[in-house]
Amino acid sequence: MEKEWEEENLSQRPEPESTVSSIVPIQDTRDAAAKHDIDGFLVGGASLKPEFVLIVNATHPETPDFPDVEDQQIEWLEDDEDANIYRHLPNESDIENEDEYCDDDRAHKNQIFINTMRLWALKHQITHAAINDFLEAIRNTTDFYVPKDSRTFLKTPVGVGKEIISVAGGQLWYQGIENSIQHLLGGSQLIVDSLEINISIDGLPLHNSGTTQLWPILVQLHGTADTPIMVVGIYCGASKPDNVDDYLRPLVSELKDILDNGVCIDGRQVPIKLRAIIADAPARAFIKGVAYHNGIHACMKCKIMGRSYQRRMTYEGTAEERTDEEFRRGAYCIGHQKRPTPLLAIKSLDIRGQGCANI
Repeated sequence: MEKEWEEENLSQRPEPESTVSSIVPIQDTRDAAAKHDIDGFLVGGASLKPEFVLIVNATHPETPDFPDVEDQQIEWLEDDEDANIYRHLPNESDIENEDEYCDDDRAHKNQIFINTMRLWALKHQITHAAINDFLEAIRNTTDFYVPKDSRTFLKTPVGVGKEIISVAGGQLWYQGIENSIQHLLGGSQLIVDSLEINISIDGLPLHNSGTTQLWPILVQLHGTADTPIMVVGIYCGASKPDNVDDYLRPLVSELKDILDNGVCIDGRQVPIKLRAIIADAPARAFIKGVAYHNGIHACMKCKIMGRSYQRRMTYEGTAEERTDEEFRRGAYCIGHQKRPTPLLAIKSLDIRGQGCANI
């Protein structure tokens, strides 16, 4: 049956006169397809190129004409519903916007690199000479933009030297209580009607072996939760400060002003009160200018006199209490008071250590 059907139907089909193949440029496929004697196109490797869409649409007259391939680039997109959908590449304005985005991204990565390297240099205490060589190598071998000088790279504060003054025995840096409070609370959500501060003074060695000492002046906001301790001043020298007046005078001068006038925070004048000056026995004796804790007249509370027993100073019995008024009058200049102290300029301070603001 199948053989009979083929002989009956296929034998009657006329043989083509001839078959001719020719190479047709892609941009001419529409004109070639319009000819009546063109049956189609044999496409090889061109099917892998974006221009293949022109060949497909050449056999569909209803599709719009496409610009020349040389004048317009086409790229393929992958779509979930319709694969092989083409679109025109961005115009010049889109390319400019893309370039700006790339520039912003490049600048962001550059800043991240600089911040990371800065923290690394500070953490490992890299010398300035080594950092300068490192920065030069980066500029010569990469596209990253970095400063030429290590001080700019590390963001070393400018003008710090102007805040450091020479005093007897060493150098003193004093930032100030009001500046520290403004830096801490300025622009924050913490709103206070008044402030009460504690001041801490003590000395510590800078190295395990060596004579260099630091004597920081610290301030703490009393009754304010989650606020850090503020460093308002630091003395550095081969020993403790030789002159207590040089060391404490900037602090005392500012205290006299802010205790009377308050501190300015975001345009508001906030009253401030000194609660206490905190120090251990040697530091307290130093800043008050009195005998040290192992002296005969060392007791800061009463007038008892000590005596040496087996190379130790002991205090037995009771004695009359010392008063703030007598201290300010200089009544203990024999034995107890060794040198003047600038703390006497703070009128609200109980120098004896039993008042509202005490030491």
